[in-house]
Amino acid sequence: MKTKALNRMADYCSKAERCTDDVRRKLAHYELTDEERNEIIAWLTKERFVDDARFAQLYARDKARFNGWGPQKIRCQLIGKHISSEIISMALDELNVEEQTDKLKSLLETKARSIKHDDPWKRRTQLIRFGLSRGFDYESVVRALPKDIPDTD
Repeated sequence: MKTKALNRMADYCSKAERCTDDVRRKLAHYELTDEERNEIIAWLTKERFVDDARFAQLYARDKARFNGWGPQKIRCQLIGKHISSEIISMALDELNVEEQTDKLKSLLETKARSIKHDDPWKRRTQLIRFGLSRGFDYESVVRALPKDIPDTD
């Protein structure tokens, strides 16, 4: 059973980037002891099928670029995958701040077109909430608001 699980996990990891937590969850479906699970994870890590740092770096870059997530949302998701805070910090430090700012502006402009309120203050509030829900901090969201939204600061 252990060899079968090891082969399946190696195949699973070779198809896409995975973290230790993903593998641990998959291994829970097999009737293995904790020691056997740990041995499989150790082997996969040693053979570089699993690398949490590499996973976090790619995850952060992909979620920022393709999903338009901000650093706070990415951090929360990586914490949920039991990635260490040092690795998360390194992954987030590698994100291009300028690219993220441009992405946030684009998201807010698109969202602004879909808001039906005529009241500029309600529009502003909705856009700020939207930016925060995407994982960006308040200051970044306010700076990125479209020019037709009134400024309260």
